[in-house]
Amino acid sequence: MNLKRKIGGTLLLGLVSALLVGCPKPTSPPAGGAATGPPTEPAGEKIQVGLLPFVAGAATSQMREQGFKEALAQYPEVELVDVSYSQSQVDVALRETEDMLTAHPDLDGIFAANEPGALGAAQAIKSRGQVGKVKLVAFDAAKGEIDALREGTIQALIVQNPFQMGYQGVKLAVKALQGKKVPKRVDTGVTVVTQENLDDPEIRKLLHPPQMPPPVELPPDHPRIAVVPKGTIHDFWVTVHVGAETAARELGVEVIWKGPPKETLIDKQIEILEDFINQGIDAIVMAACDSKALVPTIQKAVDANIPVITIDSGVDSDLPLSFVATDNVAGARRATEVLIKLIKGEPITAEVTPSAGEGQT
Repeated sequence: MNLKRKIGGTLLLGLVSALLVGCPKPTSPPAGGAATGPPTEPAGEKIQVGLLPFVAGAATSQMREQGFKEALAQYPEVELVDVSYSQSQVDVALRETEDMLTAHPDLDGIFAANEPGALGAAQAIKSRGQVGKVKLVAFDAAKGEIDALREGTIQALIVQNPFQMGYQGVKLAVKALQGKKVPKRVDTGVTVVTQENLDDPEIRKLLHPPQMPPPVELPPDHPRIAVVPKGTIHDFWVTVHVGAETAARELGVEVIWKGPPKETLIDKQIEILEDFINQGIDAIVMAACDSKALVPTIQKAVDANIPVITIDSGVDSDLPLSFVATDNVAGARRATEVLIKLIKGEPITAEVTPSAGEGQT
């Protein structure tokens, strides 16, 4: 019997289609065998996300990129479609985000790994009229980022504690000068900030740190500590400076603050450090522009019996006595989780992580 002729081609195709619709859709297998992360989603169009790290050779940027990518491995339904470096410049981040949005019109979200990246990405998303459509999660808490969070262009901030980085860095340098043992690692914590908890007292304290303390009279022959940031023009570094000066006032030491204007000026930072070493500075607190290029200069300081404490961005060496910073890998993993939940419309938990020590009042 000719079934097609008996039933009719259209009816047969409709029957087959109905049978296929009734079958369950295949799902993607869990990554690495047994499921260890969130449940997998039915196969289909993947969630598309982009990543804006800042400087390829900077340890902080590398760790945030690492953490983001490691966390994404637990989400097979999510595809990382673009990675573009902002060079820690707002205008570069703006341009890179615009290119990202053009190349990937179905982009669902972006993780901006620092303040300039966040500000540039927010401008691009707003100018394209894609506020809310493209979710934006970012590190840091500059005024422009907080404003963008309030208006809804940024949906969540992963907030560090730059005050404590400066404060603890100087405090540990003084301990080292006194011959006391210092911890090899101090984690200053991260906090997830959203519109929901933006005005909580603890969050306000974190987002609005103390102002620069008044000068005090220093004792004769006081120690001099060079504090050398990666850059000097962003709000993050202004707060690090306040923390360093606050500790200096309390401990009766002098902080000499000097760094390159931009985080990409590695040679300038090396020049600044070598000048301090040649001057016979008592101690150095620094955030390295590059995790490898700064090691020989740190070796010169150690050879001159100058203790070195790294903050925010470390180096690929055990030469520094201590490293005071956020756990950047863990912070970026948290950012990944938050971004994906926002894209899916799921609730997120905003929490406060305790800081490393006393000093912020």
